[in-house]
Amino acid sequence: SATDDRVAQFMTKYIQGPQTPEPGAACTGGLDK
Repeated sequence: SATDDRVAQFMTKYIQGPQTPEPGAACTGGLDK
């Protein structure tokens, strides 16, 4: 749930993290499988 305290930890880790393929790039035109 969005009220879970771990949401902030998740966002900090995965938003623009080292696993991001193109840090800072826009998502427009992306593909979904």
